[in-house]
Amino acid sequence: MSPRSEYVNLFRPLRRIVVLAVAMLVLAACAPVRPM
Repeated sequence: MSPRSEYVNLFRPLRRIVVLAVAMLVLAACAPVRPM
C-alpha cells in the first residue's frame, strides 16, 4: 500500500467534515441577516 492511498483514505472523511463545518459557518453567518 502506497502512502498516497493512505493519505487519500485519511483525507476523504476529513474533507466531508471540513465541508460540513464551512456550511454550518455560512448558515450561522446568514441566520442573523435572514429572518427565520
